[in-house]
Amino acid sequence: MAERNSGHRKLTNGCKGGDIAKPIHFLKTSFRNKGLSQFKNKQGADDMPASKNKLRIPTDIRRVQKDTKEIITYVLDTNVLMNGWEALLKFEEHDVCIVSQVWAELDVHKDKNAHSDGAYNARQAIRFIDGLIAKATNQEILGGIVLTPPKEMSNGMKHTGKFIFECTHPTIPDGLNFDLRHDNPDDRIIMSCLALKETGKRVVLVSNDGNCRVKARMCGLDSEEYLHEAIKSLPAEENVTTGFHRMGEDFWEKIGDNFSSGQHGQVDWFEFNHAMFKYVYVNQFLLFPDGKKFRVTEKPSPHKVVAVSFSHHNYKKVAEPRNPEQEMALELLMDTSVPTVSLAGMAGCGKTYLALAAVIALMERGDYQRVIVTRSTTNSDEEIGFLPGTESEKMAPWLGGISDNLKSLMRNNSAKEEEMSPSVEHLTNKLNLDIKALNFAKGSSYEKTLIIVDEAQDLDRRKLKMIITRVGEGSKIIFLGNVAQIDNRFVTENTCGLSILIRELAFTDLTGHITLQKGERSAIATLAEEVL
Repeated sequence: MAERNSGHRKLTNGCKGGDIAKPIHFLKTSFRNKGLSQFKNKQGADDMPASKNKLRIPTDIRRVQKDTKEIITYVLDTNVLMNGWEALLKFEEHDVCIVSQVWAELDVHKDKNAHSDGAYNARQAIRFIDGLIAKATNQEILGGIVLTPPKEMSNGMKHTGKFIFECTHPTIPDGLNFDLRHDNPDDRIIMSCLALKETGKRVVLVSNDGNCRVKARMCGLDSEEYLHEAIKSLPAEENVTTGFHRMGEDFWEKIGDNFSSGQHGQVDWFEFNHAMFKYVYVNQFLLFPDGKKFRVTEKPSPHKVVAVSFSHHNYKKVAEPRNPEQEMALELLMDTSVPTVSLAGMAGCGKTYLALAAVIALMERGDYQRVIVTRSTTNSDEEIGFLPGTESEKMAPWLGGISDNLKSLMRNNSAKEEEMSPSVEHLTNKLNLDIKALNFAKGSSYEKTLIIVDEAQDLDRRKLKMIITRVGEGSKIIFLGNVAQIDNRFVTENTCGLSILIRELAFTDLTGHITLQKGERSAIATLAEEVL
C-alpha cells in the first residue's frame, strides 16, 4: 500500500485481552456510559436514524397504494394481534376493524398456552377493547370509537382513526367467482371484509398469513402483511447489510489527498474524509484493492472515518479463517468492547463454528465467567414442559448443531496439538456452559456472561428486545441466523428479529455484524444451498 500523507495520530495497543487497538479518545469513553449525544458524535449527526416518531413504512415493500388523504379501513387478522396487541394503535388516521371471527379466535387463544406471548397479546387486545367500549353507547360503538393511544404509547402522530367492530353474520357475496366456505376461519374473515367493502369503504386485510392474503386478493380485496415493524430501507445504494465495504480498484484515485495515515506497533491506521464514507459505520470493515482489511473504529463526522488494521491478531489459535468474511467475524467476536455481534449467512458458512471457537478462547482468557446457549424454537419453546428431563435436557434436541460444532472444534484442536480430544461433557463443564430456553429468560440479568442465540431469524421484535435487555455489565451476546430459513409463521424477512438487529442497530458502535458469503461445510452442501 502506498504511503501517502502519513500522519502522526497517536494510537495505543494496550487494549485488554488483545482487543483491537483504537485511537485514544475512543478508549476514554466506555460504551456503558455513552449518552445519545455521544452516540451522535461518534457516528456523525447526519448518520443517525430518523426519529422513531417520523419513521414510515418503506414504500418498496408496501403492496397497497393510496392517496395522501384517503382513509382506509384496516381489518386485522388474529395472527397480527397475537404477535403484538398494540397493532390496534399503529394506524393513526385510518380505521381499524375487528371482525367477529377474529374476536372468536382471540377468545380461544387467550387461554391456550396461557404463558405464551400469543396468549398474552390476545388477552391484552381483549382488555384494551373492553376498556375502549366500556363507557360508549351502542350507537357510538356502531359508528366507531376514536383510537386514542395512551400517553406512554403515543408516537407523536395525530390519531383520528376509529375502532370498528364488525359482528354481522358473514355471507358469501352474490356473483363471487371464488370458493369460500363458512366453516373456514380465513374465508369468514374475507367474507366480512367483502361486506365492509360493499358499504363503500376502502378495505385492506392485514394478515401475516400468506395463504389468507392470496385468497383475499383472488376475491378482489387489497391485502398486505403487518409492516409497522418492518426493517427500514437502507439509505445507501446497497440493499443488503454485509458489514463490510469493498473498495474498487480506483479507490486511491478517488480518495486523492483526503486521508492521513500512520502506524503504531503492529497496527496501521487511516483517517479518511470523503463523501463515499457517508454510509460506513463503526465496526464495519473496509476491504482495500490489495486485499488488506481495516476496521472502522471511529466516525467523528458524516464523511470522516478512522480505520485500523487487525493483522496483529493471531486467529489461528482460535480458528483457522477460510475466507475474509470469517476473519472479520472473528475480529468482532474476539473484541470484548463490542457487546452485541450478529453473524448471518447460508447453511454451512461457519456461523456457529466461529462463535463457539471465539467463546472457548474468550473463556480461556478469563474475560467471562459462564456461557449461555439458547435459540428460538418458534412456538415450541412454550411447550418444552412436555419433554422429559431438566431444562437443558429439554432444549438439547433443539441445539444439536451446538454439540456437533463443539465436537468439530475439539477434533480440529486435538489434531493440531496432537493430543486426545476431550469429551463434549468435559468441555461444557469447563466452559460453565448452560443451555436455556429462550422463553424463560424474562426477568433474568446476565453479567460477565457470553450468550449465544442461535436461529435468530425466528425471533420477533419483542423477543429480540427481551433477550438483549437481559445483557448485564461485562457480557457479550452473539446472534446467529439465516433469513432464508425462517420457520416462525408470524415473521418475514422484513420483520424478523435478525433483520431488525442488523438494520436498525447498525448505527451504533455497540454492535457489529458480518454476513458470511461462502459455504465452507462441503462442496455439495454449498451447491444444495445455492441450487435447491
